Amino acid sequence: MIRSTKLVSKNDIIDVSGLKPGMYFLRVEDSTPIRFVIAR
Repeated sequence: MIRSTKLVSKNDIIDVSGLKPGMYFLRVEDSTPIRFVIAR
C-alpha cells in the first residue's frame, strides 16, 4: 500500500497517470484530506 500526500488547490488538475496503484491522500487547501485509491 502506497501512501502519499499532495497539497493542491481546488482548481488543480491531478495527474495520476504516473502514480502506482495504491492508496493516496489528496489534501486540498482549506479542506479535509480526500482519500482515493488507484487500482489497475
